[in-house]
Amino acid sequence: MKKYSILAIAVVVIALLAYVLVRNARGTSSYYAQQPVAVFTPYEYAQLRTGDVIMRHGFGLISNAIVKYSHDSLPVSHCGILVQHADSTWWVIHTVSNSLARVDGMQQDALPKFLAESHKNSIIVQRYMSSDTLSGVRIAQAATYYLRNGIPFDDSFNEHDSSEFFCTEMLYYVFKRACNDNILQVNGREKYNMMQFAMLTDTTRFATIINQTINALR
Repeated sequence: MKKYSILAIAVVVIALLAYVLVRNARGTSSYYAQQPVAVFTPYEYAQLRTGDVIMRHGFGLISNAIVKYSHDSLPVSHCGILVQHADSTWWVIHTVSNSLARVDGMQQDALPKFLAESHKNSIIVQRYMSSDTLSGVRIAQAATYYLRNGIPFDDSFNEHDSSEFFCTEMLYYVFKRACNDNILQVNGREKYNMMQFAMLTDTTRFATIINQTINALR
């Protein structure tokens, strides 16, 4: 747990420094507006299912700092849960600090907006594997539950407090609620850090549906 506490402090310090830089930067909005953004092909859209986890490398100093300094196994900075509405449109339920968004904490964005705020070829989609054919629906329902309860963003990155969520913390509680599964553990022992995306690479739980980062390496 000591190394996780050190990592938590490091993430908070990085976030605070990046936040200050963002507030004092000049012309950053126009710069990021000119960058290539992520898109889905019709084939990729057809692969999606409600309850899938979507990850991205977002724009901005904070996102870049997370990818560069978190020493994670995935080159991403943010995640959310995909939900398809009755009108067939796709949305992403996720949590964001009000230092970066107009709304603090749990929120829902249209998938095209989520993609437009992502680096080109940075999207990864993972699917929870379960014998329960309704697991995706249950995952979406759990994410919607926290959305409706307006859980604020966890700016202190306190992984022991469920009253506020950072993005991967939200996933932990969503899967706990929907599937009664502690995705940090393997064979009853803690293996993954809640503050990193590595838990989503566990092939005993998750299957990769889309990985655009492979295209970025070509």
